[in-house]
Amino acid sequence: MNINNYLQTGTSVNVTADAGTGKTWFIISKILRMLLDGISPDKITAITFTKKASVEMRERLNSKMELWAKLTDKEIKKELNDIGINKRINFYTKQAKNLFIQTQIDNKEMRIATFDAFFMDILSQFHFDRDILKKIETNTNLDSKLIAKEVEEKIFSSNYLQKNIDLQNNIDFLIEEIGSYNSIKESINGIIDKKSYYLEIYENICSKENSTNQKYTRIKDYKKTLIKNVKRKIIEKKLEDLFPELQLNLISNSDNYDDKINLIKDNFLTKSRTPRKNIKKKLVKRKLKIEFITDEIYKYEEKIFYEIQDSWKFLVKKFFEEYQDILSKQNTYDFSDKTWLCYKKLSELSEDDWILYKISNSINHILIDEFQDTNFLQWQIIKIILNALRNNSDSSTVTIVGDPKQSIYGFRGSEPRLFEICKNYTTLNFNAEDFFLSESRRSSKDIVTFINKVFPENKSFFTKIKKNGSVIINDLAKENSNELTTSISHSICSESNKISEQIHDLIENHDINYKDIMILVRNKTHVKEMEKILINSSIPVTSNFRKSLLDDLEISHLYLLLKYLILDEKNITELYCLLTSPIFGYTIDDLDKKNVNDYYQLENLIYTHDIGVLLKEWKKFIGLVPIHDLLSKIYKDLDIINIYSIYNEVRNSEINYNFLNFLNLSLRINNGRYITPLEFLYKIEKIKDFTESSEPPEVNCVRILTIHSAKGLESEAVILAQSYRNNSNLDKIFPIFSQDFSCKDLIYNPKIFRNNIFIDSNFKSFEIKNLSENRNLLYVACTRAKSIFIVNGYRTKDSWFSNFLFSQ
Repeated sequence: MNINNYLQTGTSVNVTADAGTGKTWFIISKILRMLLDGISPDKITAITFTKKASVEMRERLNSKMELWAKLTDKEIKKELNDIGINKRINFYTKQAKNLFIQTQIDNKEMRIATFDAFFMDILSQFHFDRDILKKIETNTNLDSKLIAKEVEEKIFSSNYLQKNIDLQNNIDFLIEEIGSYNSIKESINGIIDKKSYYLEIYENICSKENSTNQKYTRIKDYKKTLIKNVKRKIIEKKLEDLFPELQLNLISNSDNYDDKINLIKDNFLTKSRTPRKNIKKKLVKRKLKIEFITDEIYKYEEKIFYEIQDSWKFLVKKFFEEYQDILSKQNTYDFSDKTWLCYKKLSELSEDDWILYKISNSINHILIDEFQDTNFLQWQIIKIILNALRNNSDSSTVTIVGDPKQSIYGFRGSEPRLFEICKNYTTLNFNAEDFFLSESRRSSKDIVTFINKVFPENKSFFTKIKKNGSVIINDLAKENSNELTTSISHSICSESNKISEQIHDLIENHDINYKDIMILVRNKTHVKEMEKILINSSIPVTSNFRKSLLDDLEISHLYLLLKYLILDEKNITELYCLLTSPIFGYTIDDLDKKNVNDYYQLENLIYTHDIGVLLKEWKKFIGLVPIHDLLSKIYKDLDIINIYSIYNEVRNSEINYNFLNFLNLSLRINNGRYITPLEFLYKIEKIKDFTESSEPPEVNCVRILTIHSAKGLESEAVILAQSYRNNSNLDKIFPIFSQDFSCKDLIYNPKIFRNNIFIDSNFKSFEIKNLSENRNLLYVACTRAKSIFIVNGYRTKDSWFSNFLFSQ
């Protein structure tokens, strides 16, 4: 197959691209061919999933055009050959030479945007629609958490519950059945993470009041039915001799149904809720299966399970409506709101609506990257737009690029099978041709061979890279035969020490820098321990894992300084910490000379310090200037970066980033509007315990990343760590999908009905998808490596991930 045929301007193409095979190069080359053929930039739309990807694509595109403007004709011709142009070469050489300047003069901007930004553009076309805010502002993840917390406190407050008796009754019912008040609150709050699904089903959720009186009546009937059926079966099968105590209890006149049901369960189920083996054997001797009783138990529990769903959904609806009400009052949307609103508004239009005509008229050529990460609503919107393109012009083209093997964002709603559906659609409607990018331009032959062995379905994956590489599967159990019986923290410690040795070996013997090494983990648990051991081994290391605002001492100290300036709460503990911070630099010995229980003696140290004069000056600005200006002055007056500077380049970069981030927060915290210092402190107090990701500094250090955050990145050496640790699924809210992958329901799993075959059947599709994503995670991890791939783990049955690797 000649790749150049698929880069032609008038050709629609479905590209299945293995990892590291140049999919971004393909999209950029396709766009360049369009521009060289005279397609106006404003008729081209490229859609990516992240801002980072869209920025990178634009930068690479502009860099290439700028480069062509500087090259000789001979050099340009070689460049053009690389993207498949070998005819009319003189014409295209002249076009390429002038392309950069021409695009600047024409001032017709190409749309390279995320899905979210593209949907915002679409919504802006609905000028007169009352449902769409005239000034659309997007809520940040942090603001969403704050609002969710505010709503949670409101609807669980005694005042609110007194006015909403049904809500109180349903909460009481859930507590009775589940036993955990906090678990219920967390599950209600968790609907915000599943909001994209909930919006699909919200309008179909019954809005009638949920009467718990009727619920308790039904449950009483369920209990009586279970007791009656078990009693009947014991008598019919003449099993009284096997279960004499149970039989006596069941035929008694007691109305304590719960005691009877608990006794039934104790007789037939273990504590882990599996059928008792000894009972099973006894029943087999009588040619009976234990399921004739356990199924009755499980069916009863299934009915209780659905009663729990009704109450939970009743709470969720109240929570969601209160949450949306706050968004409406603030004139903001969450990301998922915009996607849903865009889909809803477009789906209401007729095919010949002028809005669709206007949208399609602005797009002649659309290119979509990472299509395997698309969710149902995104695909529905894209399909409506593609239908409009097809109806408006015969010359429109579509390019979609994806790799189902790299689909690892199921928790965000992505569905890789939509890629195949879209390919079929574009083939039928745009005569799109299928093309496969299978040549790795990243990984060495050894790594590609290993990947093909681990993933035999990936037979066509190959590389022409001749540089030597290696794959090392390291069994930690060989080095410590007792390791498997020790704690997980001991295993982490042992592995981290091994990784330290491996990194030192890479630096000393393989001509690799620290920045060329990436450590990948599946989740963030225990990473701090690893980071500490590496630092103690003199290895510069950083990570981008989530942390709260005040986790770093420098920001904690700055926060204490602001509290002292603004609130003057006379808090001795906080003042003591502030005085011993690098801002003032007092030692503990200095403070011991004072009465540390006397606030005013300690405070006197502030004003006898050189900074005391500055403090008086800062206090004059409080209430007169926005917090951003006050912080800027404090930073400048203290030269705060230098105060906290240490002999560690990585840490200095983090400190610099933290101070800059805190300063920017003073702008971001109220959507860019200036707020007073007091308002700022109030906001900080509310968000200080929430965690957010931070970008690692661009310095020569080893990076520790989750596999999810490493997608799209590459490194000379990759070390896959903690492969033996199973990912525990903490999710309790599960979407149930229709055949077209739309969400038809959300189910809350309180995890109190373990091993119930009827309830568990609701989650089978999730388990299958989870297994598939586990394989995809491994594939993504392997394909980040350019030269060296190291896996540390144990030959143990405890972890599928580790077993899968060691079986190769």
